[in-house]
Amino acid sequence: MIGAGSVVTRDVPDFGLVIGNPAEIRGFICRCGQSLPLTFSGEGGASSSCGLHFRKTGKSVILVDAKVENMVE
Repeated sequence: MIGAGSVVTRDVPDFGLVIGNPAEIRGFICRCGQSLPLTFSGEGGASSSCGLHFRKTGKSVILVDAKVENMVE
């Protein structure tokens, strides 16, 4: 997701929220629009209210539960 008026100068990671000039990562957003906690880590990862489960890997976030992902698409 890219904030209004932001100037994107490089790739935006999946589920990333970027804002500013130049755009910087400010957080992560689920497909349903709910923000994911910036501090989640470890095996548990993070879950959104729509039921999707995420895990942080370096500076990006991946969707963990493939069954749920297929149902959403």
